[in-house]
Amino acid sequence: MFFTIGVILFVVGLVSVQIVYAVYMFKQDKLETKQSMTACRNCGKPVYHTDQTCPYCKTDLRDE
Repeated sequence: MFFTIGVILFVVGLVSVQIVYAVYMFKQDKLETKQSMTACRNCGKPVYHTDQTCPYCKTDLRDE
């Protein structure tokens, strides 16, 4: 009986740690994505640094 309770508590602990880690990684990914974006010089909407054309207003974003 005590062994079963111990195993259940161990499994619940592992699942809790995995959930906390997944939430942390999700927030970290959102932060990195936000940091890798800039505003379109025409419409001001967020675009990635690697974009060559704004997906919203189709402005050419390549350096001239």
